[in-house]
Amino acid sequence: MNIEEIVKHIPDWQKDKTIRHEPLSGGYSNTVYKVFVDEKIYALRINGKQNEFLGLEYKDEIEIIAQAAKHDLTPMALECENKSDFLITDFISGTQLSEEQIKDTDNLKKVVSILTKIHKIPYSGKRCCTPFSLTRGYLQGAERLGILCPTDLKEFLREVNAIEKVRQNDPDYQKHYCHNDAFAHNMMICDNGDIKIIDWELSGLGDIWFDLATLSFSCGFDHTLDEIMLKSYFGSSDELKHKTLHEMKFVCMVREIGWALLHTALDKNKPIPGPGYMDFANSVMNRLQQGLVTLI
Repeated sequence: MNIEEIVKHIPDWQKDKTIRHEPLSGGYSNTVYKVFVDEKIYALRINGKQNEFLGLEYKDEIEIIAQAAKHDLTPMALECENKSDFLITDFISGTQLSEEQIKDTDNLKKVVSILTKIHKIPYSGKRCCTPFSLTRGYLQGAERLGILCPTDLKEFLREVNAIEKVRQNDPDYQKHYCHNDAFAHNMMICDNGDIKIIDWELSGLGDIWFDLATLSFSCGFDHTLDEIMLKSYFGSSDELKHKTLHEMKFVCMVREIGWALLHTALDKNKPIPGPGYMDFANSVMNRLQQGLVTLI
């Protein structure tokens, strides 16, 4: 469905209302719009195809957004009959956090506090998502669409499998609800200074270390910032925690390659090609081969 078709299918947006929309930047796997309905503003996300390969249902995302919104962690979603092609939430008046803003100690502590609250959300459903299941889903989807796993990646995948076995033996941090996409572009700083997190598409029961590692590897944290993050989350830091964080940042890098390969496959038959997904996959691979576990 396109934006014009979706607008016509929302009962609350009919009855002589004035409606206009404009595209928003930042949707890497989906297309996002800002929609003005009379005096009210919404964010509308048209869902991409990646979840067809990940086994994640959009109806589950709606349910967890409702819980997170009660804790003031995210904007409320608009209930409507269609819960697979698109998602509509209240619009946040503010700006996306940048990697540099997150490196500010006060902002970093706010973000860590938000992740802590997410990990404490009571959840009795069965929606699970880990970096390991994501990576497998991405690579299997890419292969189904004709993009095979690069030979050089297979060595890194063996290391990921070894890390997965270690993480399975750490029950204290398993089976918590996790956002699983804790990048700066999914964090909004509101006009009043509050920070909210958006895009719960990949959320599910998983490993809290994935959220912490995503924050660190994507923003290019050094040892000092990792130390601040770990102490803010756990109250203390030690060599084992840094080791675990390093391993999970490695997993995040491999996961990014899988994501890029799937989107290369999804993109190849489009009349207008999207971003350079394969170039991104190669750049991440090159950093891994240099022993680097940060995107920047």
